Amino acid sequence: MKRRYCTAMPPTNPTRPARTPSAFRAAAFALPLALALLAGAASPAPACEVRPVAEVPIDASTPNMIVKVSVDGTPLPFILDTGAQRTVLDAATVQRLGVKRDEWAATTMRGVGGEDQQRNAKPASVVLGGIMLRPRSVAPFLSLPVATLPYGLIGGVPIGGLLGSDLLSNFDLAIDGPKRRLTLNEVHDCSGGFLPWKMPYEALPTMRPIENVLLIPVQVDGHVLMAELDSGAAYTTVLAPGMAKLGLTMAQIARDRPLQARGLGPNAVTMHFHRFASMSVGSRTQANPTLLVGPARALRIVDMLLGADWLRPRLVWVSYATSKVFVAEP
Repeated sequence: MKRRYCTAMPPTNPTRPARTPSAFRAAAFALPLALALLAGAASPAPACEVRPVAEVPIDASTPNMIVKVSVDGTPLPFILDTGAQRTVLDAATVQRLGVKRDEWAATTMRGVGGEDQQRNAKPASVVLGGIMLRPRSVAPFLSLPVATLPYGLIGGVPIGGLLGSDLLSNFDLAIDGPKRRLTLNEVHDCSGGFLPWKMPYEALPTMRPIENVLLIPVQVDGHVLMAELDSGAAYTTVLAPGMAKLGLTMAQIARDRPLQARGLGPNAVTMHFHRFASMSVGSRTQANPTLLVGPARALRIVDMLLGADWLRPRLVWVSYATSKVFVAEP
């Protein structure tokens, strides 16, 4: 005889399918998950934050823009140089201050005057406006390139070096040319027109081909040249690639007023001040500008430099946080 087993079945609702215990567990899990996703979707985006952290005066007594930087506690005049990818210390200053050299690292610097290779220096501190400057890398110490710089004295003190974008790019830079003032700003979660300026300003189109380099399209006599915003260049300059785009030859500019340009490297380069018909930056057009022109080179993709002479009459905000450049003309 077969033994029969009898099991009690729960009453069923013919209009509602029965759920297994696993289905109930899945539903119990899915409900809080859906609520969490809904809450996340409804949470507001982080608020844009612009916080000025330091303000320093700009000495405009020379064609360059000079700021005071403290190296190992000694205040020194430095050239504010947004066009330099690396901060550079002057070799004589390194020796005078007794800054230690890096036993493991040397840098070959290429500039207007050629190449200069020396062992790096390892200062304990580089301070601007009370703010300790550090590169974006996680290196436990500073290792800065050293070069023999051809610059003179500011207020009887030798130029200490070039303050470049490796240390500046941790901040947005507000360069107030008319008031001779540089403000370092910390910017987080911002986009669009986020500047605290009360006056109208314009966002310039930019390209960021490599880290810490912002290029701006500039029209010179109807030709588009890619310009680097270079506060370290005393004069707005058309470089060799820009000359090629404009069809300019050395013979054509030979009669223009010459200038012996000095920079990184041991040699001087003869440049000429040449008058053009027009130059347009953003929506602003300048008639008959006189620009420095010559066979110097920077990065391969840089046709010209917008220098300190272009910056002085303007307010310019260099936003490394958003890869944008804003300009206002008081």
